[in-house]
Amino acid sequence: MERLAFIKLIHHEAVEQSNRPSPMNRISILAFHDAVEQFLILACEVCKANQPTEFMKYWVEMKKVEVTLAGKVGMDRLNRCRKDFKHAGAPPSPEDIDLARRDVHSFFQENATLVFDLDYNTLDMANLMPQKSAQSLVKRASERWKTGETIQAMSWLVDAYSDLFTSHVRGDDRRESVFSFGPEIRGLMREQDVTAALQRVDQHNRLGVPVRGAGTLAEQITKCSEVTYYLQDAMRMVAVGIDYHRYHRFTLLTPFVFHSMAGTREVHPPEGYSPTQEEFDYCRDFVIAVALRLAEVQACITPPQWRMSGIKRTPSSS
Repeated sequence: MERLAFIKLIHHEAVEQSNRPSPMNRISILAFHDAVEQFLILACEVCKANQPTEFMKYWVEMKKVEVTLAGKVGMDRLNRCRKDFKHAGAPPSPEDIDLARRDVHSFFQENATLVFDLDYNTLDMANLMPQKSAQSLVKRASERWKTGETIQAMSWLVDAYSDLFTSHVRGDDRRESVFSFGPEIRGLMREQDVTAALQRVDQHNRLGVPVRGAGTLAEQITKCSEVTYYLQDAMRMVAVGIDYHRYHRFTLLTPFVFHSMAGTREVHPPEGYSPTQEEFDYCRDFVIAVALRLAEVQACITPPQWRMSGIKRTPSSS
């Protein structure tokens, strides 16, 4: 099941590439082909068929074990398009890319049932996430979406994203984490509250205080806090290696979720909030992508042994 989830991840990456402007969308042809070929390799293993050396021979070998794969015409078209692009330098046209996207979608929809007896749409890529807590929240979001609780589903994706960074920006490892960028800023004060606080401080001694000085300083403090708040999130995306525009779209598509000190949880969607299936899929896939990138980065920044063991460094004697 994990290999199927990985194949679906490649497929989703290909779809995302195909939706980019030309010429950046051309590389999607290679990714579509890779996803299909990985599926065919796994299908042969599961059905005990011989592994062919040519792409289109998979249909022949699977036929020998009484499995008639669907989508042969479309995959032959994809294979020829990929060969022309990769080996002859002939780039695919926008029509080729659109056709490949539709053909590959149909291929997976039909053959997942034929070979593995499962609905391709129910295949959960969250199984690839090594962070079990965040993985559980993503799966909860998918369950809520299936029952029609769209706002709650999107809110659990927000919590899953936050959960991924919790151990890195709070707690003992915050100072050394490449994701923290200082203490986490939470609960920004409103400008009028900062003004009121400043006015109370100097209300008994106005000597030397500029006219409307408290209000001006409050505005500067508030703006600096807001800029720092958003820069902190942006820098975390840069550190993980996720394009900021993808994160920005995630924030636009999801509701605001507030967790109080008392342990209560509130979801505040914008007026008229009505997310679509495509928008939910995008946000879920974004969280999964962040989780996988975090795991990759974390593997590269394991603390040295002397820090993990709690032993302090001492100056070496010469």
